Amino acid sequence: MKTGILEASQSLSEMSQLLPAGNFCMPIRWALVSMREITSMPSDKLKLSDQTEIPISRGKREEIKNAFADFRWADMRRRMRGR
Repeated sequence: MKTGILEASQSLSEMSQLLPAGNFCMPIRWALVSMREITSMPSDKLKLSDQTEIPISRGKREEIKNAFADFRWADMRRRMRGR
């Protein structure tokens, strides 16, 4: 996390189920990423606003690419509506 370490007794998969759908992704088994923090998506990694690069597992590339596109599209529509 940007503000430090979060210790939890749940797995990242379990935590991802508690978060708002479509706002987070799990590109690799050890990372849970907020879609708002993603600035770009080169073919095999996510680049975050703090310049961190997170690899995307081969099996999730298409899923993450589509989720990122959906998130950006919804975000753009919200901004156009002034929300």
